[in-house]
Amino acid sequence: MAMRGMSVLGIAETLESKPSTVSTWISKAASHSEKVNEVILTDVETPKVEMDEAWTFVGKKHYP
Repeated sequence: MAMRGMSVLGIAETLESKPSTVSTWISKAASHSEKVNEVILTDVETPKVEMDEAWTFVGKKHYP
Protein backbone atom coordinates (compact mmCIF):
# COMPACT_ATOMS: atom_id res chain seq x y z
CA MET A 1 0.00 0.00 0.00
CA ALA A 2 2.81 2.38 0.84
CA MET A 3 4.46 1.55 -2.48
CA ARG A 4 1.26 2.68 -4.22
CA GLY A 5 1.42 6.05 -2.47
CA MET A 6 -1.06 5.42 0.29
CA SER A 7 -0.44 7.43 3.47
CA VAL A 8 0.47 5.86 6.79
CA LEU A 9 -2.85 7.03 8.21
CA GLY A 10 -4.73 5.53 5.27
CA ILE A 11 -2.95 2.21 5.66
CA ALA A 12 -3.65 2.22 9.40
CA GLU A 13 -7.35 2.84 8.81
CA THR A 14 -7.55 0.13 6.15
CA LEU A 15 -5.78 -2.45 8.31
CA GLU A 16 -7.48 -1.26 11.51
CA SER A 17 -4.11 -0.69 13.12
CA LYS A 18 -2.24 2.17 14.77
CA PRO A 19 -0.21 4.53 12.56
CA SER A 20 2.85 3.89 14.74
CA THR A 21 2.55 0.16 14.01
CA VAL A 22 2.33 0.81 10.27
CA SER A 23 5.39 3.08 10.48
CA THR A 24 7.28 0.31 12.26
CA TRP A 25 6.32 -2.21 9.56
CA ILE A 26 7.42 0.17 6.80
CA SER A 27 10.70 0.86 8.60
CA LYS A 28 11.40 -2.86 9.02
CA ALA A 29 10.56 -3.53 5.36
CA ALA A 30 12.90 -0.73 4.25
CA SER A 31 15.70 -2.08 6.42
CA HIS A 32 15.18 -5.58 5.04
CA SER A 33 15.19 -4.24 1.47
CA GLU A 34 18.52 -2.50 2.12
CA LYS A 35 20.02 -5.78 3.37
CA VAL A 36 18.66 -7.70 0.36
CA ASN A 37 20.14 -5.11 -2.01
CA GLU A 38 23.53 -5.40 -0.32
CA VAL A 39 23.58 -9.15 -0.99
CA ILE A 40 21.93 -9.36 -4.40
CA LEU A 41 23.06 -6.18 -6.11
CA THR A 42 26.79 -6.63 -5.74
CA ASP A 43 28.89 -6.14 -8.84
CA VAL A 44 25.91 -5.04 -10.93
CA GLU A 45 27.01 -2.81 -13.78
CA THR A 46 24.59 -0.29 -15.22
CA PRO A 47 26.19 1.25 -18.29
CA LYS A 48 23.05 3.15 -19.25
CA VAL A 49 20.06 4.34 -17.26
CA GLU A 50 16.80 5.60 -18.76
CA MET A 51 15.41 8.71 -17.05
CA ASP A 52 12.44 9.51 -19.30
CA GLU A 53 9.75 9.41 -16.61
CA ALA A 54 11.82 11.43 -14.18
CA TRP A 55 12.51 14.09 -16.81
CA THR A 56 8.85 14.21 -17.77
CA PHE A 57 7.93 14.90 -14.16
CA VAL A 58 10.77 17.32 -13.36
CA GLY A 59 10.83 18.95 -16.77
CA LYS A 60 7.16 19.91 -16.62
CA LYS A 61 7.30 21.62 -13.24
CA HIS A 62 6.80 25.33 -13.51
CA TYR A 63 8.07 27.57 -10.76
CA PRO A 64 6.74 31.10 -10.29
